Amino acid sequence: MSRLSKKMVQSFFVLFSTLFLFMNIGIVHSKNFYRVPYSFLTSPLVKLSATKYPSE
Repeated sequence: MSRLSKKMVQSFFVLFSTLFLFMNIGIVHSKNFYRVPYSFLTSPLVKLSATKYPSE
């Protein structure tokens, strides 16, 4: 049961982070066009977590 819930949480997190990433790419795309390929070159998820969660 714990394994199943863990897998569910993991899949939900992947889905949410993907949607969140696409949303942020849209925002960055409209504001700073040159940053989009740069974000893809560097790890976008690491950048996201660094921007959205500075405490961690």
